[in-house]
Amino acid sequence: GTRYTELPLLGIDVYARAEIGSLRALTAPDAVVRDTGRDRTLGILSGLAPSRVPAMSNAAALAFAFDDELQPLGFVRAKLGHLTGGPIESYENALAGGATLMRPSDPSATYTWQDAPLRDPDEHTPVRNLAESFVHGRSNFAEWYFPTRLPIDLAAVGGANVAEDGWQADEGLRAFDGELVDAPVLAIANALVGDPTRYEAIRDRLAPTLGEGRPHAGQARVVDGASNELAFRIVDATDLEHLDPVFSDETVETNPVPSAVLRFVGEHVAAGTITIEAR
Repeated sequence: GTRYTELPLLGIDVYARAEIGSLRALTAPDAVVRDTGRDRTLGILSGLAPSRVPAMSNAAALAFAFDDELQPLGFVRAKLGHLTGGPIESYENALAGGATLMRPSDPSATYTWQDAPLRDPDEHTPVRNLAESFVHGRSNFAEWYFPTRLPIDLAAVGGANVAEDGWQADEGLRAFDGELVDAPVLAIANALVGDPTRYEAIRDRLAPTLGEGRPHAGQARVVDGASNELAFRIVDATDLEHLDPVFSDETVETNPVPSAVLRFVGEHVAAGTITIEAR
């Protein structure tokens, strides 16, 4: 059998297409390349016949497949910018449960892309950041993380329903520890998560206070009925799509994630020094 998780309708070749499209977007973002396989994939996502998928720059083609205005699948969306160069239309997308999305409406036009940092107001993720995640390293997003690593992890510990004498425990996957987990937690709620309070169910499974030896040992998870940010901080990033917290430009002021991570690390690292040998 295949080593990869096959996406319904899109198959496994979509991962290779994402890498090819990313390489094109990185090396020649403004070039226009005809690719019938790519157009077939974009047609499935947008409800267009492949013959009605217009010509577009390499940057626009990659963004078409992942931007939140165009992509129907919430788990692979990012706020990448805006499609330009021709008219666009709204329509109800069946893959998105009938939600209203956008798509190009002139098959004779050549479309380009207005990148996220150039929009007013700024969006979150430059196309280049997304493209680099798909092609850099053997453990990149397209060949390893999404089609292989993520499904394996979910299959192993999904729902945290793991027996203490199961093979998962033998491999160090201790999803059953629950109240033994006494570390501080930073939880990021993006658009796919939706309501940030959903994380409270996870909070209530953990040790009620931070453990001994930690900088804020003894801090309670809950104070006066609400999460204590020193022990369980929930960041409301629901304006970000699922991929934005990882791939966003850290200089975008509307992205709360980088500053939240830095603050969290600063609060919970023990005092001390690090010695680096000079060479």
